Amino acid sequence: MGELELAYSQLFGNPESRAWRPYLWLELQTPHGPYRVQGLLDSGADRTTLSLDMMRRLGYTAGTTVPAEASTVAGPFDVHHAIEPIKANLPGIDETFDITPTFGANSPILWGRFDVFQAFTITFSEARREFGLTRNRAS
Repeated sequence: MGELELAYSQLFGNPESRAWRPYLWLELQTPHGPYRVQGLLDSGADRTTLSLDMMRRLGYTAGTTVPAEASTVAGPFDVHHAIEPIKANLPGIDETFDITPTFGANSPILWGRFDVFQAFTITFSEARREFGLTRNRAS
């Protein structure tokens, strides 16, 4: 299915979660060292979204983001788009790629199409509850 095949999992730290989904752990490279984060691979998300709390943890400020409005099925909400990307990698794999996150209040962590889905070809098997990642390399 892919170079790397991973099983669907439940949201880490959420004992109430009964849903098995394609959650992926990434290491984000911050000024304070690597920060490991679990997010949902979301082919419906244009951008990777993180919470406002994570904006501060990752070293972003009002001066390194641009205010904007995003919309979901629940309606519009205010966000901050990062101006500069951060480096990310799969834990245990040294090869990095860029993520340019969007930050919103109480946003779930979603890995989106403009960065994670650009770095990897991602295949899903709902029947087997697993997904595959194949690194897209520049030609």
